[in-house]
Amino acid sequence: MTDTDYQTELDSIWRRLRPHLEWARGFTLAVLFSRHPAPIQVLKQRLQDLLSINTLPLRYFVLQQPEELDTTLAAILAARPLGDKRPPLWLELRLDGDSQRRAVWQLLARLNERRFLLERDVACPLILLLPAEFRLDVPSMLPDLWSIRSFTADLPTPVPIVPASRAENVPAPASLAASCELSAAELEWQRLWEHTTDKQRLSADAAFAALDAAIERTDYAAAGQVVEQMSPVLRRLANKPDASDAVRNFSIILDYTGDIDQALGRLEAARAAYAESLGFCRQLREALGDSPQALRDLSVSLDKIGDVDNALGLLEAARAAYAESLDLRRQLREALGDSPQALRDLSVSLDKIGDVDNALGLLEAARAAYAESLSLRRQ
Repeated sequence: MTDTDYQTELDSIWRRLRPHLEWARGFTLAVLFSRHPAPIQVLKQRLQDLLSINTLPLRYFVLQQPEELDTTLAAILAARPLGDKRPPLWLELRLDGDSQRRAVWQLLARLNERRFLLERDVACPLILLLPAEFRLDVPSMLPDLWSIRSFTADLPTPVPIVPASRAENVPAPASLAASCELSAAELEWQRLWEHTTDKQRLSADAAFAALDAAIERTDYAAAGQVVEQMSPVLRRLANKPDASDAVRNFSIILDYTGDIDQALGRLEAARAAYAESLGFCRQLREALGDSPQALRDLSVSLDKIGDVDNALGLLEAARAAYAESLDLRRQLREALGDSPQALRDLSVSLDKIGDVDNALGLLEAARAAYAESLSLRRQ
């Protein structure tokens, strides 16, 4: 399969899946099988974009540890339509050892046993993401739900790109199994890492540029490698006295760590990274005062925590983070005036508050936030 074939097939799956989500009048089940995280991330982003247009949240669930089975099941069964809207639920199940495999099967079996509750109470589409190796066993393990599924698809696998200089009989490393070739920023980072003896002299900006490029290619293995290389270096620099720039750089690398974990569905790990980053942002604000940079960094960190809490179904915690971020955005507007950036950031914060208020059933509060956001966008 060429890259063009991969994109064409993924586009076709999205076009066929979308009506099952937009026109659902109750519970429906879509089952997607995948061998690679990249197409899952693409479809999740498309769904998130679609829901954002209608100011609806993406309700995202992932079974990360076997001991989270009961809480994951309870969170899914607690989901309800939002007013007259039925935004879908997104459930990712991955394998990581025998205990996790057993937990996945147990969760599927319990969902199957609760088909009645899913149809009567949840009454929203459920998108179930499963490893491709489950393809043959799911019909027999999930008979009741499988019989009423409305959509099934096998997601395409992106083609690994092997540089021409690599011999045909030598397998590409994981970092090259991406949707396109290594970028100039990544190649430059490799060169700097290999030829710089004192790693503390490396440019953080060069690492961040390589990370941006790897994440854009959805090559999270390559991005993770940069994080593993640079995180210890930046942590040591951040521990030095009077090192506000180093502290900020370490906070940024923690955000990248959280972004990668979140993209791979490791929400608890993402939250831990974002929380550590938030702590450093608060430290910078104490050291530097309410400078625009310190306020904006802290606001972005709060938004990231809020996004993960929202995805985990921790709506009250998400709202608290979004509310604190919104206060900071208002401070920035007062400090900077009605600049396009200040207005846009404030509008985005209001949308986030509106989304979570909507999910909590606080419809009047949600409407007020959306109305203020709309007014800012018209400016």
